[in-house]
Amino acid sequence: MYTIIRKKDLCTSVWSGGTTTQLAIYPPQSIYAQRNFKWRVSSAQVDDETSTFTSLPNIARILMPLEGDLELSHKSKGDFHLAPFDQNHFWGDWHTTSRGKVKDFNVMLSEGSSKVDVLHLESTESYLNNTNLEELQYNTFFPTFWDKPLDKEEDCMSELYYFYEGTSFEVVVANKKETLLAGDVLVYTAHKDEWGKYKLGIIAQAPQPSVIIKVQILHSR
Repeated sequence: MYTIIRKKDLCTSVWSGGTTTQLAIYPPQSIYAQRNFKWRVSSAQVDDETSTFTSLPNIARILMPLEGDLELSHKSKGDFHLAPFDQNHFWGDWHTTSRGKVKDFNVMLSEGSSKVDVLHLESTESYLNNTNLEELQYNTFFPTFWDKPLDKEEDCMSELYYFYEGTSFEVVVANKKETLLAGDVLVYTAHKDEWGKYKLGIIAQAPQPSVIIKVQILHSR
């Protein structure tokens, strides 16, 4: 099953240091404020020079700047300089502060594990994804304890594509052709037994290079 979320339909909320746009949440009826999600993907515009992160116990996080450099500090855990598209993996209950006005990309997990890749496509370049769960390198997922094939609890996989930079994209998914624009989001979720039937192709339709953020998430139904 796949869903397309158009840029105009994305929900943006205001917080003390800027704005956050929710790109997708699972299950779809989940409410972030109630912390009843299995995973959530969002993008934030940080307007304050310094920020203190909200404590999120039992949540694993992946943070990646899209625009601007970010100084990230986890108390007693380490300090990190993140340039655009660098990633930092951490737990939501760490005391975390940041310095830098940036646009960033966030993945939050209350279960399972995830990985984030940045796809750079040249003009009219194509990308074909034919995911085979048995061939996935689970040790590249965060949290890093995921080192075995899917079974029992984490028996689903979602892939999210955030069409971050570019003009338009021709996407073929589930034998259907779709046109997506910059700022749109595509999410595909399936049980592990159905994943082998899934193929996705993307052609960037732009005179300049395009950027797509790809997120893979292992989770329960």
